[in-house]
Parts: sequence; C-alpha cells; structure tokens
Amino acid sequence: MVAKLRVLSALCALVAAVIVVFAANPAGPTAPGNVELRSTAAPLSDDVSTTIKWPVVETVDPRPFDPCDDIPLDVIQRIGLAFTPPTHEDGLRCHYDAGNYQMAVEAFVWRTYEATLPPDALELDINGHRAAQYWIMKPTDWNDRWWITCGIAYKTSYGVIQQTLFYSPKYSADDVDCLQTNLQRGRELSNYYKY
Repeated sequence: MVAKLRVLSALCALVAAVIVVFAANPAGPTAPGNVELRSTAAPLSDDVSTTIKWPVVETVDPRPFDPCDDIPLDVIQRIGLAFTPPTHEDGLRCHYDAGNYQMAVEAFVWRTYEATLPPDALELDINGHRAAQYWIMKPTDWNDRWWITCGIAYKTSYGVIQQTLFYSPKYSADDVDCLQTNLQRGRELSNYYKY
C-alpha cells in the first residue's frame, strides 16, 4: 500500500512539473521580426523640469529679501515679535517669537505665487500688495492640542514671501486667533517686505 502511494505521489509530481514547464514556456510560434533598441537620450520637452523644485522662477538675485536682515529690529520689538531675538533658519527663513505664538517669514525664489496657494486660499489686498490667506494646519480634534498654523503668501517679482503663524493651544497661555493675528502682523510688516 505504501509503495502504491509513493508511485502515485511521484506520478502527480511529474504531471505538475510538466504543467509548470508548459505554462512557463509555451510551445508555439515565436513573433517574427527583429527587436529594435531605441535610445532613451532624447531631449526633454520644454515644460519638463529636471529639478526637484518646480516651477522655477527665473531670478538673478538668489537673496532678494532676507527677513532677518531687511526688517529693522525696532519694528519687530514694537509689534511684540522679539520675545527672543529673530533667528535665521534654512534658506531665507526668519523665525520670530512672540512668547504666546511663533511666526516665520520666508522668501521663496523658486516657487510661483499661483503654485503656492491651496484651493481654499482667500485672496486679498494687504497694503496694496496681492496676497492670499490660508490654513496650513487647521484646528481639528486630533491636532488642536499640538499646533495650529496659518499662512499668508505675498506675490513678488521674484516668487513668493510666505508669512506663517503657529502656536500650540496646549502650551499657550491665551488662545490666539491665528488668521486674524497673522493678518494684523502682515499689515504691520508688509511695508518692510521687498516685492
């Protein structure tokens, strides 16, 4: 009985192997014709970028506006953004501390105003300059204990100036009206921005 089972299992294994071989290499006519190898070194079209940051705004000055250097310290102190001294961060970003909230102003020379705006941005005029206000991280049930962030983008000749205000309701003594406070700071600071 055991010998018959061994022969049967060997026969089944042989049939399975034949099925696998025929399924992997079907016996049939091969496609006629030669295989053509083509070069992939064709030039890219004009609307394709090879950079990570796209679309690139043409500019001749890589530092058209540096918020930490171009906004006078007495202005920052007068409006209450000098709880700690302004701090240079990566690129053309400056970090301000108001004690109860933080603010950052950053110039982008590689991004356009239109590409910056989210779909729910509200466009407005701030001191005669085209700008848009929007939420970056809206207060929701899962994040309102950590950070609330809103921003204003200003259209410039070289790209965008982005002003963001952020705070944590968990650590702030008073609740901050993000959009209204950021707009107020925008009205106070936008005269010192370089467009």
